[in-house]
Amino acid sequence: LKGNIRVYCRIRPLIGAAEQRAPPVMALRLTAGEASEVLEVAASKGPVSFSFDRVFDADSTQSDVFSEIKALVQSSLDGYRVCIFAYGQTGSG
Repeated sequence: LKGNIRVYCRIRPLIGAAEQRAPPVMALRLTAGEASEVLEVAASKGPVSFSFDRVFDADSTQSDVFSEIKALVQSSLDGYRVCIFAYGQTGSG
C-alpha cells in the first residue's frame, strides 16, 4: 500500500440551479515534484488552496475512484484492517 493515511477529493458535478449559485473551482493544478494535488477554490476573501493525495474532477467516474482504492478493498479481503471514510453533503448522492 502507498501509506497509512491518504486523503482524496471528488468534485461533485453541479446540477440545476446549483450551477449558478455555487462558487466555481478556479483551478486544479499538480504540485511539481510532490505526490500531492492542490485544489484552489474561489472564496469571498480570495482563492483558498487545499492539498490532497488525489483529486477527482467532476468528470470522474465511479470506476476511476474504485481503481484508486481497489488495493484497500483487496487488503480488507486479505484480512488486514482497513477503514474507508467517505463524506458527502446531505443529498449529494
